[in-house]
Amino acid sequence: MSRFEMNLEEVTITRAGEFAKHESHDQSTHGSWADGGGGAEAGDIRSELATYFGTDTVSYLASEGYKSVIERTNTSSDSRLDIIAEKQGFDGVPTVVSATDLNKLSREDYEIAYRGIAEGTYPIGIGAVPSSTYFEQFKSGKYHSGLGQAGNGIYFADNYRVAKSYAGERGTVMRVGIPKNKMMSSDKFHEAILQNKADMDANKFSFYGAEDVGRNLASQGVRAVRTHFNLGNYNDGATLEKVYIVYDRSMLRVQDVPATD
Repeated sequence: MSRFEMNLEEVTITRAGEFAKHESHDQSTHGSWADGGGGAEAGDIRSELATYFGTDTVSYLASEGYKSVIERTNTSSDSRLDIIAEKQGFDGVPTVVSATDLNKLSREDYEIAYRGIAEGTYPIGIGAVPSSTYFEQFKSGKYHSGLGQAGNGIYFADNYRVAKSYAGERGTVMRVGIPKNKMMSSDKFHEAILQNKADMDANKFSFYGAEDVGRNLASQGVRAVRTHFNLGNYNDGATLEKVYIVYDRSMLRVQDVPATD
């Protein structure tokens, strides 16, 4: 499990105007963040999810989606986002490449990012789960969405040291390439957060569970977003750090071995 999600109560989301000064231009103009990538054909499935999950508590408890959620045992993952990812084809495994090949990726087309993976604890308390287990799972195993205050998803940092601070001394840092033209811009993401808040205040959602902005965006075919946080776990939150939240694992290029500084 990554401490990158579990410590996100410490983050502060900056205003849209502050996002803009950290980006030379809006990469979303390079292509659609809802098309292509990883072989998945994503689209807006909110109507389907309204039937699958229901639209309120009563209909949710009687829904097929609720039955699927309670059958899943990985309580550290967002089961509803996992289901959405599966329906969108976002749960496919990433492309594993060497460090040399990752270095060759065009910086015009890809963002290089890092994810800190800390040791986990077995449910029965008999010892620690090596971070390498989670690393291998990410590369070739079952899809696992993270939990975060800026919406659930798989979190990555632009800065290796940020990721390392969440991995800890015995943790693993993963290095990936994220297609720029598959990411929603930070300004648009901020707008989505504000819209989700307005919907929450009005108790108006397209399906049960759409109050989480990550689920909501993934249900519309959004593959990833970029944003900036003041991360309290790194440098006492004194610096604004670039962060990526990914919903589509299948579009990533993942370095085959852990990253080093």
